[in-house]
Amino acid sequence: MNYNKGFRLTLNINLSLYCYQIIVVLFINVIIFVNMLFVLIFFYYFF
Repeated sequence: MNYNKGFRLTLNINLSLYCYQIIVVLFINVIIFVNMLFVLIFFYYFF
């Protein structure tokens, strides 16, 4: 019983870490995409 509870807790921690990793990766991708858009707009206006 105690082992099962500990296993479930570690599983929850692993899932939350996995979700956190996905969120961080998506956030980084959004930042890169926005920066690329700004660079494209900059080039469009100045060249």
